[in-house]
Amino acid sequence: MMNYFEDMTYVGELENPDRESRVGSVETGVVIQLHLKLKDDVIGDVRYRVYGNSYAIAAMAYVAHWLIGKNMTDLAALDHQTIVDALEIPEIYRYCAVMIVEGVRPRGLTPTVF
Repeated sequence: MMNYFEDMTYVGELENPDRESRVGSVETGVVIQLHLKLKDDVIGDVRYRVYGNSYAIAAMAYVAHWLIGKNMTDLAALDHQTIVDALEIPEIYRYCAVMIVEGVRPRGLTPTVF
């Protein structure tokens, strides 16, 4: 878990992302913003920002690495239990993985219009 918590590879924002999502709220203690760049429906670049606890940060880093090279239909296969198991997230923080999956699923990602 700590390796992903400390991983800053995909932290930030993308200029003119093809898809983006935002889930959570300050009231819940976790806010996740996700930007994707696509090429022929394949995710080529990912950037995210997370406000929240260490499990939310680590889970988003884990998912960012998973996203690279996936096409939009692959995203439906992601489930929160995979994230929980991979990072050994305690039950009390499992909502972080659930929120991330909500933001990553195709209906959570909206096309960016400028």
